[in-house]
Amino acid sequence: MRRSTVSVAIATFNRSAMVKQAIEAALGQTLSPVEVCIADDASTDGTGTMLDRLRQAEPKIRVLHQCRNTGGVENWNAAIGMTSGEYIAWCSDDDQFLPDHLAASVGFMDEHPGIGLVHSSFVDMLETEEGRLQEARTLRFNRPAVLDKERLLT
Repeated sequence: MRRSTVSVAIATFNRSAMVKQAIEAALGQTLSPVEVCIADDASTDGTGTMLDRLRQAEPKIRVLHQCRNTGGVENWNAAIGMTSGEYIAWCSDDDQFLPDHLAASVGFMDEHPGIGLVHSSFVDMLETEEGRLQEARTLRFNRPAVLDKERLLT
């Protein structure tokens, strides 16, 4: 069975260190994305320069520099608009995918063609004096929740 392609979309503003970690985690997936598309919302902290350096080193990285700060929604739309994969994986600039995230998500979508969106649980990474701690967040559902178009906004 052919596996579908996936693009990762990231919108960022003034989060140079965090977005770099998000990009590295996206590129380190067991199912490699066809591209990682980042829209920089006119950052003033060096994020744009760092993104350009990453783009020069990695051909899968695509970067859009906004001329002015557009706010969250417009910048997210720009990041998503850059993608070409069959699926889009939304990654916030302060998030990091676990290594099998894309494989599990795309695998589920490919096995269930009637499903149009998947969402995973979270693992909070806490920086402490003793080091990094991982805390899994409790899921809101005790079983997979499937919402069809009729129940999506109710």
